[in-house]
Amino acid sequence: MKIISLLNQKGGVGTSTTAVNLSVALSKLNKKVLLIDLDPQGDTTDYSGVIDEQENTSLEFLLEGNKKVMTLEHYDLIPADISLSDFELRAVNMIARESILRSKMDSVEGYDYCLIDCPPSLGLLSVNSLVASNLVISPVLLERFSIKGLRSLSDTLENIKVINPNIENKFLVNKYNKSYSHNTENFDAIMEVIKEQIFKTVVRQDVKISQSQVETTNIFDFDKKSKAAIDFKKLAEEVIRLG
Repeated sequence: MKIISLLNQKGGVGTSTTAVNLSVALSKLNKKVLLIDLDPQGDTTDYSGVIDEQENTSLEFLLEGNKKVMTLEHYDLIPADISLSDFELRAVNMIARESILRSKMDSVEGYDYCLIDCPPSLGLLSVNSLVASNLVISPVLLERFSIKGLRSLSDTLENIKVINPNIENKFLVNKYNKSYSHNTENFDAIMEVIKEQIFKTVVRQDVKISQSQVETTNIFDFDKKSKAAIDFKKLAEEVIRLG
């Protein structure tokens, strides 16, 4: 099973959107997918159409090893809610607390991919996800302030390699609009920073994404012919080629 973290220290870059739609895209390519929401905001859970409060969340999975999952149409889900914000306090005296998730993942079987949506920070939750993962996908926007944080994020991921030397990281250009001059100008700037660490696939800006979120429906079920659906399918194919 390949474990993939979706992470960027900057919020609003489409991490949860990528987590949900990439999970669906992989499932449509006949891959069995587990999606773990590790963000106390629970955006991935909401976008998955899970609105009601759940007893078995990612907090219980982390602290108790509870492996009960929600079986949705395209993937299995371990949901999150605000109770997950208590994790750092409850884990403060635990041994090897940065490896709690990795120890729980050892018993998870039957999936080709596990995607983990991380909070927009580098706290204990995100560190746990990085330590457990084979790959980090970081969505980025072609905006000045988004690009400024790339070096810091790259440095952080290099530091994680002390604990998890096998982790790789790739950046995903998200919400791209070639009609915006700053998008085309910043694309060259971002290439100078991350070079070969960037996916060839670019997810284009698409109003259908926002509309699908309102309907709590992934982009494929909302409009399988949309630009975003086409791009996420290409992204899934590229992820699979990575091995």
